[in-house]
Amino acid sequence: MDDFLLNCNICYESFSECVPKILSCGHTMCVECAQRIVNNKKISCPTCKQNTTLTSNNTETLPTNFSLKNMAEDKGKNILCKEHVKNVVLFCEHPQCMKLICGDCKLHRDENHPFRFIEEAAKIYRNQLLVKVESVQSTLKKVSDEAKNINNSIHNLQKDRKIAERKVKDTMNDLRDWIDKREAHLLDQISSSSLHTFTILQQQFDDLISKEKPIEILQHQLIQNISDEKLQLSLLDNLTQYHQQIDQITNLNFEPHAHSNEHLIELKNISSQTERMKDLISNFGEVVAKFNKDVDFDEPLNDSFSTIQISSLQNRDYTQLSQNGIQSAKTVFGPELESVGRLNQPHSAAIIPKECISNVSETSSSTSQQQKKRKMFQDEVIAVSDTLNNRIVLIEKTTAKVHSIIGGNQGNELGSFNRPTGVALAKCAGYPNWILLCCDSQNNRVQAFDIDTGKYVHHFTHADYMRHPLAIAWNQQNAQIVVLSKETNSITLHNGYQNAGGANSEFGAFVKVINLGVELFGLTLNSKGNIFVSAVDKVHILDSSSHQIMKSFGKEGSHFQGLCLDKYDNILVSDKGDRSIQIFDPQGNFLTTFGKSGFENPTDVLVDFETGEILVVDQGNSRLMLF
Repeated sequence: MDDFLLNCNICYESFSECVPKILSCGHTMCVECAQRIVNNKKISCPTCKQNTTLTSNNTETLPTNFSLKNMAEDKGKNILCKEHVKNVVLFCEHPQCMKLICGDCKLHRDENHPFRFIEEAAKIYRNQLLVKVESVQSTLKKVSDEAKNINNSIHNLQKDRKIAERKVKDTMNDLRDWIDKREAHLLDQISSSSLHTFTILQQQFDDLISKEKPIEILQHQLIQNISDEKLQLSLLDNLTQYHQQIDQITNLNFEPHAHSNEHLIELKNISSQTERMKDLISNFGEVVAKFNKDVDFDEPLNDSFSTIQISSLQNRDYTQLSQNGIQSAKTVFGPELESVGRLNQPHSAAIIPKECISNVSETSSSTSQQQKKRKMFQDEVIAVSDTLNNRIVLIEKTTAKVHSIIGGNQGNELGSFNRPTGVALAKCAGYPNWILLCCDSQNNRVQAFDIDTGKYVHHFTHADYMRHPLAIAWNQQNAQIVVLSKETNSITLHNGYQNAGGANSEFGAFVKVINLGVELFGLTLNSKGNIFVSAVDKVHILDSSSHQIMKSFGKEGSHFQGLCLDKYDNILVSDKGDRSIQIFDPQGNFLTTFGKSGFENPTDVLVDFETGEILVVDQGNSRLMLF
């Protein structure tokens, strides 16, 4: 029989030295281990998880497995001393021995050979080995973790290699396309210029040929009349006519090389452009050399290569965040906030840089009127729409203290809310301070508030399209406000200027509606003004000018809501489906996820470009989490 069957499978004590007890499932453990895991007169078998019910918490009442007990004891008795062929009874602890010995062995050893009885020695050395086993287990865990990290590094390396290869191929294809188009353009210029000049020169040539014959005839007549004295009467008679014809010929105005020179100048210009291309390609070669040396770079090749960008291959590593999940949160805002109470199902948030906001404190003057003292605020502020409390709460990001509150009353009066949702920061021409835009969902409108004072500034709506506005963004490229409405599943563009003059100059004036024919949930913009919208399990990217879908990607089974971009143009999307944040690279390839099942209906996510921190609006848990 295998030795491990004669030991307790929990503490590994031999059944020759402890009492094996049988559970109702048929499995066996020692009485000491059984006593350690008994709970409320029940023992859950470590092997099969079946419960054994006792009459009390005393495990001595369990039946003893005498068969295993006897076999274990017999197993120990069958070990014989190799020297005297007798049963071993002692353990010699001399450094040169350290082995089991019989009684005769002891008689032949001097007093410098200490010994112990087998049971005592086994207990001592078993405890020593248990300590070392813990060290081995700790080392094993370190090795396993390191192997996992290396495996992740291999995975990330392979992924980064594919991204790098794709970027290089795309860039080279763009370069080849540009060179091919430039070649065709220059050859067309040469062809057009040559054809035009050839036509002019051919006309000049034909004109000269047509004049050459009469000149030859006149030359022949003159030579004949001048050289032949017999024709002197004819010479004198036609003298006036000859002078007139000679004057006409000598006064002919023609410049056969004028257009040819122009053509040469144009060809030189084309040649200069070709040389310029060689310089540009040479510059491109220098950039490639930098890339080959692993130098970080992010620069266009030249003005003429404005459509070809070689971007840095650096990207953010989300591996640690993916592994640690919500446990890596640096700060949790809510559910309780100092002096203002609990957040109640917040929906969206916006990070307001410190240079956009002033700290407004109030002090009483001698006339008891409150004066406002302004100073530059020293920290970033998070503006969060506190939906069921019908307010916007501004929270200091570092201290988690409440900076100020906008609204707080439910109603349709200006400055009040009925279920505020999306929020966005904007700087509108014609208004001195930064403003905060908020979707007033149940009132079917967007309201604007002064960031410094929290006072109502303006509002706008649209009777046909703006129904339950859910998300909002400000387009810095054209100062337009982009609004996503849930009920109509439409995106509307509105003027972001204040009394700019001209048609539709009113702040919030309707400009355009975009209908994609799908259910929409969230939106954001990139630096080029392209619109990113989430639609169930897809993200659609709309061109900034035509507003047509340029690209779509996603993950089946997801339920996307709010979304944002980091500074590397990775796309982060809050996923209600598996209660996590999904991350995609700029090409729409899935990178990773974090916080899976740790959030409860995450409705929005945003990235602080300055610090790289990620803010998640965890609506179901009425909190914000900063990573």
